[in-house]
Amino acid sequence: IKTDERAALECMQICKEKKLAKLLILLEGLYVHLLGPSFRYRLGIQGTELDLFFWNVLQNKRDLSMEMWKRVLYPVRSAICAAYLLRKMADNEHTDPITRLKMLENANYFEDQAIVVQKAAEEDDRDLAFKSVDCELYLWRGMALMDVAVKSECHRFVETECCTQAIQYRLYGDLSPYAASETLLGRCKIFASVFSFGILPMLMPNFLVWTPPPMSPVLRRRTQRRETPVGYPYQPSTNAALNEVREKLRIKNDNKKLRSMSEKKLFRLLAVDDAQVQDLTAEQLDALWAPSFHFIDRWGCFMSAPYVLFLCNGIFTICVTVLFTWWFVWMRLTPGLRTTEHNPSPEYLADLRALVVPGMAPTQLSIYQITRVE
Repeated sequence: IKTDERAALECMQICKEKKLAKLLILLEGLYVHLLGPSFRYRLGIQGTELDLFFWNVLQNKRDLSMEMWKRVLYPVRSAICAAYLLRKMADNEHTDPITRLKMLENANYFEDQAIVVQKAAEEDDRDLAFKSVDCELYLWRGMALMDVAVKSECHRFVETECCTQAIQYRLYGDLSPYAASETLLGRCKIFASVFSFGILPMLMPNFLVWTPPPMSPVLRRRTQRRETPVGYPYQPSTNAALNEVREKLRIKNDNKKLRSMSEKKLFRLLAVDDAQVQDLTAEQLDALWAPSFHFIDRWGCFMSAPYVLFLCNGIFTICVTVLFTWWFVWMRLTPGLRTTEHNPSPEYLADLRALVVPGMAPTQLSIYQITRVE
């Protein structure tokens, strides 16, 4: 009898666990249905506080949600997700008008909380706060916080200084947006680099100003392609490329052939111990790690910058349009090559294909590179 009772209790426990598992699967499916397939949330993935926070948001309970929100690991991301969730529920056709207004009010409230926390983080660490809005989120596949804010219509959050700065950096990729856009010289260098198909920045390391590589893969921006060197930023002695450059400069220095100021400056920086590298300024740190940025990597980073791709796309489109217009007029005016509107000659069609297809290929490749998400 005891064996039968024990087996019955085990069966009941298994049934309860299966029922609970089904409910959890339904709950996770509801989140995916509301927020889209890019939302890869699982219960317990970032603590029970986040689970309870989303559950209370789902029930439109602001007070309980706020108590849980104060304990989540990532308050800004959680608040933006809550605003997104509330706005999606408010858009449902089965939501009554009074509840819809309450949901929209709570969505605006959580957006305000996200703005307050983001500004406080900006005052504490401006650089880290700026990077946090453009790095990929764990809960969202291929999306950064700024992307989620745009998708959730958190326009006031997008208008904050961190987001506007992140948009500027995203447009220029690995290039420094301020050095490239704020001065006439910077714009001229960008156009010269584009017309040289990236040869100038590839062969001249200091021709353009580059942003530093990310210190961690977590902090990598969406359009940042520059690889993080080994030992970056405070252990240059572990980097093989820097050790090779240090040895070459040491030999030059021993033979008294170290004459240029840039080589002398780099030699002094490479001679600094790892323990003292943290005391260097940001400019000195960039100069120290510049030899690790290979010329092929410079060319790839330049040609993959969205701003450069937009320029290339515009230049290719203008060139193809001008050439096609000139060719069309020439074909219409040249005796023996004229065609009627309804009966074009085979030579006309062959020349048309030969001109348009190769001419539009670079444009299509640039568009693909702009829209590509890694």
